[in-house]
Amino acid sequence: MENFEFVFLLFLMKRVLGITNEPSQALQRKDRDLFNAIQFIQISKRQLHKMRNEDTGFDILLKEASDMCKDNDIPILENMEENFGRTKWGIAPITNKHHFKTELMYTVLDNIQEELNNRFNEVNMRLLQCMSSLDPSNSFVAFNKDRLLEFAKFYPADFPQHDIWLLDDQLENYYEDVSTNANFTHVEGIADLAKEMVEFEKDIAYNKVFLFIKLALVLPVATATVERVLSAMNFVKNSLCNRMGDDWMSNCLVVYIENEVFATIENEDIIEHFQNISKRKIMLN
Repeated sequence: MENFEFVFLLFLMKRVLGITNEPSQALQRKDRDLFNAIQFIQISKRQLHKMRNEDTGFDILLKEASDMCKDNDIPILENMEENFGRTKWGIAPITNKHHFKTELMYTVLDNIQEELNNRFNEVNMRLLQCMSSLDPSNSFVAFNKDRLLEFAKFYPADFPQHDIWLLDDQLENYYEDVSTNANFTHVEGIADLAKEMVEFEKDIAYNKVFLFIKLALVLPVATATVERVLSAMNFVKNSLCNRMGDDWMSNCLVVYIENEVFATIENEDIIEHFQNISKRKIMLN
């Protein structure tokens, strides 16, 4: 750990994680704000590209690493134009600058950018942008009929062409209704929107729009919440409980995962509930 290369990599990863922190946090929250998450992803891509293609990014990292090494009596590389390490026979020597800038910094940044591009390519980003038009926050300010019609074209099996013609008019009626309806004024998030639509029977009146909402809810299946559920299965159904049935496991998982909700329920209420399920010879305590 007490060498210049380790310190340089430490500041490099600190910078990279700082750039990607906002989209990471936005995508992991239960109440995902897709509109802001998309913007954060685009900003992160631009920042990484800027750091990759401007010399100032490398110079800043070099200075930060050098300053920390000086403060902690760690040897630093005084001349970045000197040959790096030992020169092997038949192989052209490389400079310290080439090693730290090209072999280390560029490699890390290229891998991060490639991963972001693979997970959030042009098609995926456009799909998320279209889906974000359903966001009811701030009185449906993100609503965009053209994007939603484009969203429908991603699902030709659910929205054939004649349904898209009907959807055009239904979207206008839907927006005029919910944007002026007091029951939808304080709705935040697509999940809450779905609940309100069912409660006030808007899911029947605007059945095509409600299908949109259901597709939007099931689309982000690879979220942190889902991954935490899969991880929780290893605790609930372990080697000692490997014969647990699906229903019992599902009930245990709900209690384990939503522990914040169940922590607010008093034990007396639970006892009373089970006591009332059927007649018992003795009182539960």
